[in-house]
Amino acid sequence: MEVTTPATIIPGFPYEGALYWFFSERSMSSYQGSHSYYMSLYGPEHDKLVPRATALAALFERMILAPADAGLPDYRTYHHGKTYNHPELRITMSWEHNEWDDENIGIAKELLKSVEMNQLLSLIPLLASDEFIREHFLCRTLLQMRLADFTASVLIGDSFFHTVCESIVRRVGDTVSASSVPGHAPWVLEPRTLDLVGLTFPANSIDSFSSIRQSRQVSEYAAEFRVAATSAMAQADVTNSLLAAMKKAMDQEEIREHASGAFQAVGSGANVGGLIPFVGTIASGIGIGSDVASRALKQASARKQWYLLGPKMHEIALKSMLSQSNK
Repeated sequence: MEVTTPATIIPGFPYEGALYWFFSERSMSSYQGSHSYYMSLYGPEHDKLVPRATALAALFERMILAPADAGLPDYRTYHHGKTYNHPELRITMSWEHNEWDDENIGIAKELLKSVEMNQLLSLIPLLASDEFIREHFLCRTLLQMRLADFTASVLIGDSFFHTVCESIVRRVGDTVSASSVPGHAPWVLEPRTLDLVGLTFPANSIDSFSSIRQSRQVSEYAAEFRVAATSAMAQADVTNSLLAAMKKAMDQEEIREHASGAFQAVGSGANVGGLIPFVGTIASGIGIGSDVASRALKQASARKQWYLLGPKMHEIALKSMLSQSNK
């Protein structure tokens, strides 16, 4: 059965909070207030997670945010009725969905009667500290799971978030009708995994994030990266699976580079059959020159260098920062 590669992300814990913090363009390094809603929304270490969360968002063609009472880029320009849609950042949010709807609140309260759920939530000190924060966290998780089901998007969080979602699916069926149970299993991508595969970038401004979102090369790399990530999600060790896929792509890139050099050495108009089986056969069959074949290999190479997505983000972010400093 063919595996579908998702193009739309719904960020879950802990990445959603980091993104909301980043989009609010706060002047302070982290949230210093005591309002339980925002302590819950932003989550622990939201400031440290921004480089991973923004890079993760850039990996997907489109991002859907579960609605929250928080700032968004160019809100007045792109907010119409109950919808926010930013075409350049490719972010959408709809207030047709509500974290505080009666069903979410009812399910969250039932879940919090469970000793197992409370023990699980207590693994995060912030969630252990306040009953409102625990209830709000569960309401948002339920909302994110429903949105993922409704929009056929990929929900992404860390292993803790994945365990919470599994526990919700297992327990909610005992309290509500089966049709109300959100059943979307999230992708698990730990911050450590994002660090190891290079999916971080210095998101120093909305402008730098916008530059990355509008880069065609980042989109091309990201599409290939998503294919590798989709395959990795089926493996027991996602991190090692992704690293192995990156190593394989790098090895194939070395072969393409050698072949490209060989085409150039042979010279224009020469018979290129045999240099590389699949290219040589095609090139010989239609009589193209080695210079044309070399260019074709380079184009194929550019598409397959998806493992350079992280460095490419850094490059574009740096260019954006330098262009802004020269204004």
